[in-house]
Amino acid sequence: MTNAHQITESQIWKWLDDVKDPEIPTVSLVELGVVDAVAIEENGTVRIKLVPTFAGCFAASYMAMEAKARLEAEGLKNVVVELDKLTPWGSERITPSGREKLLAFGISPPGEALCPHCLSTNVEAVSDFGPTLCRVVRRCQDCLETFEQFKTL
Repeated sequence: MTNAHQITESQIWKWLDDVKDPEIPTVSLVELGVVDAVAIEENGTVRIKLVPTFAGCFAASYMAMEAKARLEAEGLKNVVVELDKLTPWGSERITPSGREKLLAFGISPPGEALCPHCLSTNVEAVSDFGPTLCRVVRRCQDCLETFEQFKTL
């Protein structure tokens, strides 16, 4: 059993880095920049603030549930996870390691489109609407593969 007074915010961030995005399981919520804040209150309550990539993100509630479960697995009893749908998430929140993992998973990070198959930047837009609100569809003109790219927001 872990006492919230014995842990640090740094340790909580490390535990939250274990929580993977449900749609991109190689990238953590921390790497995507979805975890916005961690606080340990005087009464021992651990408060986490998540900013989903879009206010209407279908996975947001699941992310909150998984973040809470991860901390409870460490023995924390008073965990409050807040979904902040008013603060806009921006693609600059994605960490360098998150960008690398997105590319390895087959999704081009935000910014200049980079084909995850051959690393070419010779790409064209196919659709501004991808399988989720935070992604678009591109096609590489060199290897002719279609791929998704995170929107730059």
